[in-house]
Formats: sequence, structure tokens, C-alpha cells
Amino acid sequence: MFKGPFGYAHDKASVHDNYFVFDTRTGAMFPFVYLLVTFAFLFIPVFPGWLAFCVVIPGVALIAGYRGVEVNLADMQYRDYKHLFHWRIGTYKAIETPKYLLLSSDSYRDAVRYQLHIITEGRRDLVLMTTFSEEDQLAAGREVAKRHGWKLYDNTQDGLVEVMS
Repeated sequence: MFKGPFGYAHDKASVHDNYFVFDTRTGAMFPFVYLLVTFAFLFIPVFPGWLAFCVVIPGVALIAGYRGVEVNLADMQYRDYKHLFHWRIGTYKAIETPKYLLLSSDSYRDAVRYQLHIITEGRRDLVLMTTFSEEDQLAAGREVAKRHGWKLYDNTQDGLVEVMS
């Protein structure tokens, strides 16, 4: 069985494994411009020390915060969360009826980023994982499709192509 770095297990005694719980970062919690403005205030020499300190604390929070999606296939739930230090804020929702898995790729900072999605019958499609390795993406997609009995498609220029096991 392939074990990749894309998922995580809740704890060692849990029934979850890397193919049931996926955690994907989707971006920064705050825009980069907020960070620039916050740190620009640190270099103004007229600020007293306590006021500069009050700017540093939110600045550290701006760096540490990000958004993500956690998908639990064992319980068929997902949540969009905001992560700050070790806290995750977000509520779980039921995954709508899945139709198939989709492999896709796009360019990201002079590299190719591969993603595995669950396409549902509802309004919300979910990202299971993002990786820079096509082999990891394909192996994970095949394993999840096999475990859940879903079809696996690749998003190509010619449209959707079914991936054979």
C-alpha cells in the first residue's frame, strides 16, 4: 500500500489513516498587503515601544494564519477552517453525494502542482490533496477510488479521460 505525505492520522489509536482524512492548505488567512502595512509601522521611529509591540503581535498572527480544507472520508464530512497557531476554527458539514474523483494540474511558481478533487452532485467540490509529484497524486487517487468504489478521471486538454487501475 502506498503511503504519501499528503494526509495525516488523528492519533495512533484512531481508525483513520492517510486515505480517510485529508488536510489541504488553501491559502493565507490574510492578504500579503496587510502584512506589509503592519510591518511598515515598525520602522516609524516616533512610535513608543509599547505601540510597536502592539503592532508586532498582530503581525505574527498574520504570518501564522492560513485557511484550509479538512476532508474526512470515513465519516463523509468536511470543513473549511481557519488555522491560527494550533487552533482550527470551522464547522463540519456533510459531503454531498460523490460522483467521481478528478486528477488535475496547474502551474504554480515555475512548477506544476497536481491536485486530487472529489466531484459531487451538489454545489461543493472538494480538494483532497495538493502535491508537486504526479506519482503521489496518481497513487493516492487510485487508492481512494479503489477503497470507495468511485471512478477516477484525469482532466486533460481533450476533456475527462478515465484512469485505468
